[in-house]
Amino acid sequence: MEGFFSPRGVAVFGVSENPKNVARAVLQNLQLCRYQGHVVGIGSREYEIDGVKILPSIAAVDQPIDLAVIITPAATVIPLMQECRDRGIRRAVVMTAGFNEFKGGDDVLSKEVKAAADELGVRFIGPNCQGVINTRAGLCLPFGLFPPGSLKQGDISIITQSGTICWMGSSYLSHELGGVNKVVSLGNKLNMNEIDFLDYFMGDDSTRLILLHLEGTEKGRELFETIRQSPKPVILFKTQISQESRKVAYSHTAALADDDRVVEGACEQYGVLRARSFREMIDMAKALSLKPIRGNRLGIISASGGIGIMAADTCKREGMVLADIPDSCLEDISRIPKAKLINLSNPVDTGNIYDAMGQHRALDMVARVAEVDGAILSQFHPETGEYFENYPVEDIIRAVEELSNETDKPIAVHFLCNPQVREKMKAETGTPLFDTIEDAVAAMKYLWRYRLLLQKRARIGTRRAAAELAPAVFDPAAHPDRQGFQLLSRYEIPYEAAFFSRSEEDAVEAAATFGYPVALKAISPDFTHKSAAGAVVLGIDNEAKLREALKKMKERLAAQGAGLSDFLLQRMALPGPELFLGGKQDPHYGPVLILGHGGVKVESHDRFLTALAPVSPETAADMLTRLEGGPSIESRYFPELVRILVQFSKLLCGNPRLEEIDINPLRLLPETGEVKALDVRLLFQKG
Repeated sequence: MEGFFSPRGVAVFGVSENPKNVARAVLQNLQLCRYQGHVVGIGSREYEIDGVKILPSIAAVDQPIDLAVIITPAATVIPLMQECRDRGIRRAVVMTAGFNEFKGGDDVLSKEVKAAADELGVRFIGPNCQGVINTRAGLCLPFGLFPPGSLKQGDISIITQSGTICWMGSSYLSHELGGVNKVVSLGNKLNMNEIDFLDYFMGDDSTRLILLHLEGTEKGRELFETIRQSPKPVILFKTQISQESRKVAYSHTAALADDDRVVEGACEQYGVLRARSFREMIDMAKALSLKPIRGNRLGIISASGGIGIMAADTCKREGMVLADIPDSCLEDISRIPKAKLINLSNPVDTGNIYDAMGQHRALDMVARVAEVDGAILSQFHPETGEYFENYPVEDIIRAVEELSNETDKPIAVHFLCNPQVREKMKAETGTPLFDTIEDAVAAMKYLWRYRLLLQKRARIGTRRAAAELAPAVFDPAAHPDRQGFQLLSRYEIPYEAAFFSRSEEDAVEAAATFGYPVALKAISPDFTHKSAAGAVVLGIDNEAKLREALKKMKERLAAQGAGLSDFLLQRMALPGPELFLGGKQDPHYGPVLILGHGGVKVESHDRFLTALAPVSPETAADMLTRLEGGPSIESRYFPELVRILVQFSKLLCGNPRLEEIDINPLRLLPETGEVKALDVRLLFQKG
């Protein structure tokens, strides 16, 4: 990693005399950011650009170079890597585009570059990226220019798949906060990936907070396992969200467990703070630059009644609580000059205190209340008018920071002023300042959310259910649904007894054994969704009706041109709440479990939860507690449901040939307190 972030010298390939040449912008950034190492450009002939030597080949360079930046046509990348290796350079940033971002996994050149680098022993970032930044070394490779003063040295490191977010993220954090530490733009991730840099930043003493932006998560399970072990906060911003599939799929799981749901479930399971937008990622970084919060009770000082109402509304919307401020504290605030003219409560309206330090005294009193977990100060800018006691902004901010340190509580600051003044303040301080009172409340919500996620991570811990059985042997000649009940039996997942036969007489005999009423279903190689094919008849209460149902079902299948594998007969289960339990083998995350409310309209619901299997009992209980969109689950079912979820996750992990499986419905039986699967559908790899 030192070769990427602290090279003794950098060689930029692809420099030309064209003033619009991208490689020239990289050279310019290195000069603007005062990189102290050797810099050389590689072009078509020998000359100079602003004091930087341009040479015709890397072999002509007589200075120590550790990092090559390649911005040349895609076909030249492999020969240039060979030249670099011959020169002793084993680290490269390949900014060149034209690889698998266009052709996907079928791109031949991408495979050749990857293989060549492995053979040469060259590690590279990219292609299709903007390289790295290390503000402590003055190293700045993006071709988006950073004018003097626009890139500040801070303690936040960024890993991003996008070159533009590399540049934008560094710019925003340098403006909104104290700046950035190290930044890497991954591009297509043919060689170095996010896990490589996560491991590095987690152990980097100069990094306090890690921002992680990804478009694809090819090693999703390993990624979340790595984040779970991070001693530092990690904010995940995942873009390129898959659209939920609404097509008719083999299983409900295939339609419901899209990439974004899996990411969301993994974030909950592993305690990862997720941003939904670039702006939210920056706001979360600002929030996590404040002191940690112990609870969700806020004390708010507002210099405007209307702004205070907005704060109260935002607290209610965001799940934060207005702390109870003791009367004694409010009485002390009322003794501040002019404060007695105001009706005091929380938010505390200090609109008639035209004194910044007077408002700070009110903040001090509120912040020291034991019931207050975090505080917000919203006040007019000292230059609001001559009637306002004009204290320097830096003094106000310094006083707030000292109070935050003394109380060990987060305090968010919002100045009421025009946007130009606020942006100027942001540029002059490394302390987070919030544009609106809603933003300040949201910052407290992010802190509280992060604390809850850490508690969940600690509670769930590392315990996982282990696979205990040998993989099932699937019979390609037998219908998968028939084998599904056998698989449930192996893993002690209870189900309503199922009888399979193509014989009408056997079905009638089985019904007599079960006792009426019964449910009749048909399974066929020509359809998967029984209800949609009219292959389900419920509530059959005598033999005559059963014989009639068998006859009509055969006729219905024949009319559709559908073959019959088996009749499936079960005793009718008592009515009760229904859950859906599904699982799939995800190419990036491995076995994934999905939980939702069940029934015939399972795909019309939008409140499904996912988790990476296997799950611990704690994860299972957490999923059941968070499940929304249907009737609440009574506590008496919890122990059995937790056991079933754990067993089901073992089933998913222990059978890698199982591509998809649905249990729908999983019915909760009120009269007996039992939980039983009524139907199961699975898809397995053949061969």
